[in-house]
Amino acid sequence: MTETTTKRRGGRPPLPEHIPVIDSATCRIAWTRETMRPGGGRERQLRDLARLHKAFLVGEAQAMEQRRVVALEGTAKSKAELVAIKRQEYLRRFATTELGARSLLQQVAKLQERIKELEAQLNSGTLPTPEGSGVYES
Repeated sequence: MTETTTKRRGGRPPLPEHIPVIDSATCRIAWTRETMRPGGGRERQLRDLARLHKAFLVGEAQAMEQRRVVALEGTAKSKAELVAIKRQEYLRRFATTELGARSLLQQVAKLQERIKELEAQLNSGTLPTPEGSGVYES
């Protein structure tokens, strides 16, 4: 044997090396290490490690939930974009049919009539309010 290694003659295995507590896994290791230590009087330290472990678990669950929410938002956004593209394609194809052209012409005629009504109200000095009650006087 070399000078750096010692001969073990049985007994309890050595405790694991100290690892800083940075997440729930290392907290479990520290908890186990404290439980395996000989002697008593470490209840407070074990309670603190248990609380810390619980806090790490809650934080990890929140991070996982946040990633899930972000993924669902991305999915919903892509589905909405797909629906909008399908609608635009349908409107484009519908406008090329005879019925679609007729309905577009009717829509244009209604909008032109509404423009004439608003111009007449503007020239007379009275405009409808946004709520539809009363008039603006100029």
